[in-house]
Amino acid sequence: MKVKDLERKPRQKKVKIWNGNHVMRGSRDYIQVYIGAYSQKHALELMDQAGFSYMGVNHFKNFFSPCWGTPMAGVEPEVGVWTAPSNGPQRKPERIL
Repeated sequence: MKVKDLERKPRQKKVKIWNGNHVMRGSRDYIQVYIGAYSQKHALELMDQAGFSYMGVNHFKNFFSPCWGTPMAGVEPEVGVWTAPSNGPQRKPERIL
């Protein structure tokens, strides 16, 4: 084993970001969702914890974009879920998880 290998620092996981529209459980209204997570699976788990209706990985891949979007400008990517209404005047998203 090389000395370099022993000196390596543990790699920190990078937070990935997505945004898209989805519905909360028990609702019919779509809302804008912004997610910071370590993977798509982690993002789906966070959405479930936040109260969103079930969504499969394929739906997530097809309907969520890998970016924050303009309303999240200035917000550092971190693990969590933010929401904003999909219609009406654009507001700053609120963190729900």
